[in-house]
Amino acid sequence: MRLAEVNISNFRNLGDVVIKFQGRNFLIGDNAQGKTNILEAIHYLSVGNSFKTRHEEWLVKRGELFGSVKGGLVYNDGRSTVLDVVWGREDEDIHRQFKLNGVKVARKNLLGNLLTVIFSPDDVSLLRLQPAQRRGFLDSLIARTNKVYHADLLDYTKTLKQRNQLLFLAKIGREDYIEIEAWDAKLAELGSRIIKDRLGLVGQLNQKIKLFFHTLAESQKEFSIIYTADPKFTDPAAYKEKLFHNRSVDIKSGHTNFGPHRDDLLLLLDGQDARPTASQGEFRLMILALKLAEGEYINQRFNETPVYLMDDVFSELDARKAKALVGFLGDAQAIYTTTDERFVTPDAQVMIVREGAITQNQNELAKTI
Repeated sequence: MRLAEVNISNFRNLGDVVIKFQGRNFLIGDNAQGKTNILEAIHYLSVGNSFKTRHEEWLVKRGELFGSVKGGLVYNDGRSTVLDVVWGREDEDIHRQFKLNGVKVARKNLLGNLLTVIFSPDDVSLLRLQPAQRRGFLDSLIARTNKVYHADLLDYTKTLKQRNQLLFLAKIGREDYIEIEAWDAKLAELGSRIIKDRLGLVGQLNQKIKLFFHTLAESQKEFSIIYTADPKFTDPAAYKEKLFHNRSVDIKSGHTNFGPHRDDLLLLLDGQDARPTASQGEFRLMILALKLAEGEYINQRFNETPVYLMDDVFSELDARKAKALVGFLGDAQAIYTTTDERFVTPDAQVMIVREGAITQNQNELAKTI
């Protein structure tokens, strides 16, 4: 897969920018010039949301009523696809619209077209501190490669919300157990499938991350990940029994205390939880190894190599580790942001980003309007 071209208009600090990409691309510039915003715009075409914010109104350039991102893709078999996202302001609200080859589609139909792997410096701290972010890593990857999982996740969230409302009513004496029982079966069916899919993904990632970490870190320490759910709860009957056993506790608290919404993904170094023990540098390399494994997983699922969006990835990497990272990506299309030209390879396309525009490029393949 190749992202051939992207057209960006009024996205963050970007005005009107058209970029034609090669295989290896470097966006170079000082901080706060717009490099990350370009990656954010491309990533939005991939998954239909931002990796930096949930506030859609922040994405449209200040003072503008509309913003848009359009990307042209070419697949290994010669097929081509065009993806569009358009935002429009109306008073205090903002509306968005997705298009696939010019036809309006729902966000779910966007998934699986532009395959990307994003590395952001924020991943290091968020994955270290937030269980929800670690669950989100699993959910995002599976949802992009399995539309049934995406539907299950949405249904699970709705069912969980309904059950929690009933638990709260039971807590204050306005609901009985019978209504709660009716929702347990559906929650068990959905939750057990989610757990099964997450466990399957973790098993596949574990087969890949060890080599990536050993090479990047130049270390013999063993990196592994564990999903904390008990495999027995992949059985809907066992899952439902657990809900029944927990019901009194759930009513007392007013919410559901068991399920995939409470599970965690543990990152281990030599069998120990890495969060309190690994150095910042080690943890960064662990996340990088996880992202490389994510790319391999996507490749195996689709027989298409994803586009790697690498934001400030060379920060804190020495020359050998940077070379190893670029080597792992091989011929995959990659878009790097950096403030340091030392990491640029001779065969790469170089674009200088300044004040929301591309003001210079090595091969004259990018331009501003």
